[in-house]
Amino acid sequence: MWLTFALKYGTDEAGFSRGTMLAITVAACPVWMIGMAVSAYYSDVWTRRGVYLLAAIFLLVVCLAFFAALDSSSLPLAVIATLVLAFALGAAAGPQSALFAELFPPNVRYSGASLAYQAGAILGGGIAPFIATALFSGTGTSAAITVYFLVVALISAVSIVLLKTDAQGRPLGGLRRAG
Repeated sequence: MWLTFALKYGTDEAGFSRGTMLAITVAACPVWMIGMAVSAYYSDVWTRRGVYLLAAIFLLVVCLAFFAALDSSSLPLAVIATLVLAFALGAAAGPQSALFAELFPPNVRYSGASLAYQAGAILGGGIAPFIATALFSGTGTSAAITVYFLVVALISAVSIVLLKTDAQGRPLGGLRRAG
């Protein structure tokens, strides 16, 4: 949603030029990658479940401020909010591949992880811009989009809490040193 809807929202509603929003988005991409690298590393050092849960909680907090920062029409606030959101999204993505793979036994690991990831991308990311557009059209405010964002982040947090074991029945653990 961030890459598509926020770009349009920033230009149409917050008053930023298309060039400005594109520049903010491009600047955020390396920050996203840094978030991925940092969280992937710590998911090996600690546990994937713990790092993913921290990232989901971080996203909950960031969601509260993101559209408010855009709505302020303040360029520094929009840049900071976008960079922080990019890091949070990257932090959630970092441990995801290994976590998904560990949820399936080796004989179906590739298919299971791929199916889970692709279904999530379609259901979560693919339709999110349409939902956000409908929410904004129906309410005329970014508050409904923020609530939607919060619900999605909360679903992620609850889902990871409900995961108890990997495919071999080993506990996924909380935020502690792995091994």
